[in-house]
Amino acid sequence: MEQYLHTIHPDSPIQPSYIIRKFLDAQKINNLTLYLARLHEKGKPTKDHTTLLLNCYTKLKDSHKLDEFITPRTDSSDQKQPPNFDVDTAIRVCREAGLLEHARRLAKQNERHEIFIELLLEEGSLGDLQKYQEALFYIQKLDFLNAEKNMKRFGKTLIEKEPKGATEILKQLCSGFFQQQSGKTKQQNDLLIQIQFLLVYVMSKSLRNLFYNSSTVDKRKRIQATPDSFIHLFVRKQKELKEFLEYLTNEQPNSCNNTVYNTLLEIYMKDAVTRLKANLSDQQREEVESAERKIMQLLGSEENKYDMTHALALGKMYRIEQAVLYLYTKMNLFHEVVQHYQEKEDYDNVIAACRQFSNSDPSLWTHAFIYFIKSSNSKKCDREIKICLDQISKSNLLPPLMIIELLSETEVSIDVIREYIINDLHQQQLQIEQDEKEIEQHKKDITKMERQIEELSTKAKTFQGTKCAECNMQLELPTIHFLCGHSFHSRCLHTKEVKCPKCADDHEEIFSKQRGMEKSKGDHDGFFAQLKQAHGQGDAFGKVAEYFGRGVIY
Repeated sequence: MEQYLHTIHPDSPIQPSYIIRKFLDAQKINNLTLYLARLHEKGKPTKDHTTLLLNCYTKLKDSHKLDEFITPRTDSSDQKQPPNFDVDTAIRVCREAGLLEHARRLAKQNERHEIFIELLLEEGSLGDLQKYQEALFYIQKLDFLNAEKNMKRFGKTLIEKEPKGATEILKQLCSGFFQQQSGKTKQQNDLLIQIQFLLVYVMSKSLRNLFYNSSTVDKRKRIQATPDSFIHLFVRKQKELKEFLEYLTNEQPNSCNNTVYNTLLEIYMKDAVTRLKANLSDQQREEVESAERKIMQLLGSEENKYDMTHALALGKMYRIEQAVLYLYTKMNLFHEVVQHYQEKEDYDNVIAACRQFSNSDPSLWTHAFIYFIKSSNSKKCDREIKICLDQISKSNLLPPLMIIELLSETEVSIDVIREYIINDLHQQQLQIEQDEKEIEQHKKDITKMERQIEELSTKAKTFQGTKCAECNMQLELPTIHFLCGHSFHSRCLHTKEVKCPKCADDHEEIFSKQRGMEKSKGDHDGFFAQLKQAHGQGDAFGKVAEYFGRGVIY
């Protein structure tokens, strides 16, 4: 055996596999173990050699040699040397042999963080619940990136087994208060972590900032994880998820995106939906009211980071009426507000909603009027129909003939619209009288204009002005007179185009209208578009009459 051991050096022509085959007999396991151990000390072992050596230690139940093998070696200056075997292979063999403690030691010594935490959770699943807390303490000692990575991988299990501790670590990761603990004993680290957890629960934001900025924790650049990447971890822990999201929206609102606010809003709505159940206790009723207040507070927040369409869908799904109406109003969906009350047959609120939003959308009165007259309880809606008719008449939303046509298809009595018809006839009579006065005035103006044209065409114009209409000085030659009656010094006219400065604007307005009329003669598409629009408003004849009056149609 000694001769074989002397063959272990880099330049040896004898392959280790040749010698190992000679000691595969179970009776020679001690010699095989000795050779493999020396190979790991002085040779170049492979993964298979490491697997075989660890299996030999396990078979011999030599825990002392196994501990010595996995213990890290140091040089003369007490510097830790890298292991001369494949660490991942050694960990795998120890796990398969049931040597979880040795596997954990290897993983921790060689910074295999994921494997170490996985081993702790594996032991925790076997009944040692203390291992879950130990896994949290270990994660707290990691740097930010490794802590974030391992919480994403093992967070679901940790939240189920240690909800408070896991939630607090996630709060720190997402708020920028996570700090790696190093350079202390395990007892000091564990105590400091517990103090941090307590601070998050009971202290204000300013005190917590003071603690994290103090000398007890290394100062380093604040890094924050994205909260929405951890939400799925709380699938079975709604209470902790609510606490986690509330903390973030209160303490770090700028780091929260739509997903955070949408999820928190859905949690509140789930809490509030119990109001639909009967026989609630006083405490349950108070919790429901508190949830509703939180919903409205979140919807009315200045950040407004939630998705309004998504929030509206949630409100409808969980039947949170107050939230749905608020979102309808915020999204300017006024017809939906009115329709909501119509579906509930809440006539008073239908009228109230029309009064509130009719300045933005007057057609709400038309919508409500059609609803009331076609309602199965239309005979009980006389008051509401009269209110709608009054508002429609004031805003001239529908022509009377259309209203009468609509009412003819319903069971509404004539008494309901009697006052409307009388008022409408009275308004029409006043309009007729006003139109007749305007017609008489226009006739007088036309007669006067015709007389002036006749005089200008057949008689000489006498200019009697003695002062310049521009500078108001005595007229001196050269003088320019206009047929409108204004006279000017030649020097007072600042334009080469000979027009009366005083009357030019009025004349230009008239000429502009004339040019517009001439142009509109060939604009058939524009005429029919306006006629179609007027037909929808019930005043097509009025539009045709307007074109006749402008001389466009002849």
